[in-house]
Amino acid sequence: MLLLFICSFFIVISAAAQEKSTYVYKTIEERPLKLDVYTPEVSDQKERPVVIFFHGGGFIIGTRELHKYQCAYFAKKGMVAVSADYRLLARGADPQTEVPKCIMDAKSAVRWVKQHAGEFHIDTNRIFLAGASAGGFLATAAALNTDINEESDDLSVTVNVAALMLFNPAYTPEKRYTPSLLPYVSPANPPTVLFYGDADKFKPGGDKFFNLLSKEKVVTAFWVARGETHSFYKKPGWNEATCRKAYNFLVKNKLIKGKQEKEVPGFEMQSQSHIM
Repeated sequence: MLLLFICSFFIVISAAAQEKSTYVYKTIEERPLKLDVYTPEVSDQKERPVVIFFHGGGFIIGTRELHKYQCAYFAKKGMVAVSADYRLLARGADPQTEVPKCIMDAKSAVRWVKQHAGEFHIDTNRIFLAGASAGGFLATAAALNTDINEESDDLSVTVNVAALMLFNPAYTPEKRYTPSLLPYVSPANPPTVLFYGDADKFKPGGDKFFNLLSKEKVVTAFWVARGETHSFYKKPGWNEATCRKAYNFLVKNKLIKGKQEKEVPGFEMQSQSHIM
């Protein structure tokens, strides 16, 4: 774990030095919703993949800053990385009516990135969505749920996703993480990698989601961290370990070009399905 911490320390330094640009991707009731764009430190004009992160916090708290470590990591790998805010719910708000608005925001952020792909040299065929906890739910919803869209969006801009990278996504209870995404699982779903701690109370929802993906023969990997609970991925050591595994998943399945990273101990493969 000490070695992991040292590695994490150097990447944290890189994250601090990493330049980013902030943009307003949408304005709701005079409130600007923003996203940060991290670009790789390269001079070529080649189109590159993009990963878009949505933060956790139960739809009540959290900011896009929560994923600056992950964004810096993937930018160092030559990808464009984005972390987006979305509107937060007032405490006591009805999730049945309010959570769909968060899904609209997530989709709006993806559309904004696609519409500005030329500015950042993004390959729109390689858009990866990522998120943690409630943000993992939003990443999944943006990719799978075709029914919820912001009316003011240009709906001709599709939310096409090449892969999902999900850090302890919250799918239950469905009265809060709503509408249920299970009916949207199909063979057309993008390749997906999931991370949970084995003591995470949200893991049963992830088990159910994974089992449906497996049944539909979707390319999927499910990694479990021994002795860890919710949001373990933020801890020194685990932050790098999860990023490496997510990156290796993309490389292994030929979603990006690159050399697989040396992985670190502490994970168990709960299961994997239909590797490409």
